[in-house]
Amino acid sequence: MAGPVLHVMRRRDDGFAWEAVREHGGADAAVLLLQDAVAAEVPPGVRVLACREHLESRGIRTSARAVGYDEIARLLLEARAVICW
Repeated sequence: MAGPVLHVMRRRDDGFAWEAVREHGGADAAVLLLQDAVAAEVPPGVRVLACREHLESRGIRTSARAVGYDEIARLLLEARAVICW
């Protein structure tokens, strides 16, 4: 069974990308924050994960679930579709 649509975000303030995520919503979508996007404000009701190494290198704490590179690779492989922003 395929996983959710995975939205990979690299920029902190990408309003168009967040709007697309809200449209997908629910269990059918997940967001992976990388690079500067790990500093983004996490909206309620969206499954959000953040790269642990990128969080640590920037000294950021977030309500998003921190994931390492191994889990990121698994998420990418299991996703039904991957959309990079």
